[in-house]
Amino acid sequence: MAFEDDLADAVSRTRGAVLHHFSARAGKTKYLVVLNHTWPPPDGLVVYAFTTTNVEYFDAARIPEETIVRLNPGDYTFVTAPTIIDLTRPESEQLSAIVSSPAYKFVVQLRPDHVKAVDDAVRASTVIIRKLKKMILADYG
Repeated sequence: MAFEDDLADAVSRTRGAVLHHFSARAGKTKYLVVLNHTWPPPDGLVVYAFTTTNVEYFDAARIPEETIVRLNPGDYTFVTAPTIIDLTRPESEQLSAIVSSPAYKFVVQLRPDHVKAVDDAVRASTVIIRKLKKMILADYG
């Protein structure tokens, strides 16, 4: 698919979309969850959280349970092992950069219960900066 087609597809999605792409920061392909409450973002800036199967890290680091969202195998087809939506440090990047990265594709839309759990985790966070919280939560000050 051409970049324009991928971009049009991404724009047609909504908050809670799970996208697969190559992350230069992580140095590998990753799943990310779109967090912006306004979609598509008017400035093109996507706020997202990575997913990870490294659940042991969160247990060992004593990350507060209310600041992450756990997914179980079978919740979605891409979740084949216990997985965490890591809301401890959301990232932001231009949508065009995400879409143009290698391995980009739309994977699935999160169910409403998981989107609500994401909102609850963002509200509970003491480390997500105000600017990002305003981009994520529609009713945030």
